[in-house]
Amino acid sequence: GGPGGGGGPGGGGGRGGRALLRSGTVKQEVAPAAFGGALPAVPIDNRNAHLADIQRRARLRNAYRRKLQDVPPDAVIEVRLQENGLSGPLPAEIALLPHLRTLIMNTNDLTGPIPEGLYNMKNLEIFDLFANDLEGTISPAIGKMEQLLALGLGENDLSGPL
Repeated sequence: GGPGGGGGPGGGGGRGGRALLRSGTVKQEVAPAAFGGALPAVPIDNRNAHLADIQRRARLRNAYRRKLQDVPPDAVIEVRLQENGLSGPLPAEIALLPHLRTLIMNTNDLTGPIPEGLYNMKNLEIFDLFANDLEGTISPAIGKMEQLLALGLGENDLSGPL
């Protein structure tokens, strides 16, 4: 458990498949980038309401996508991307978010080492990469993360002292 509500300190329970971007006092929860699978069966009398809801969600999804591109990096203070099926290396560009306080990317399929720049994020309070496929050595610079309150690196193939 923890601040995010799941396995690691940032958690994930009940929030899987969603992303949260927080900038200042505004939180934006972003649905997955694409809908998939068959539409659920609905009674005939509710079909119009159901289709209207799907159309509204699609409009919101596209609006969020446009809004996220317009968010300046220095405005982002929280990134929650737990249980999203993300794969590949952890983007080093995350370190370009100077005011980031919460980074939760647990329970994905992220691979490779933790980029060195992430250890230099002085404002980071929650750093949760629990349950990925990360590997390599934890940088000694982790000891300089003075604001760090919660750290989740378990269930990876990482080594080194904390």
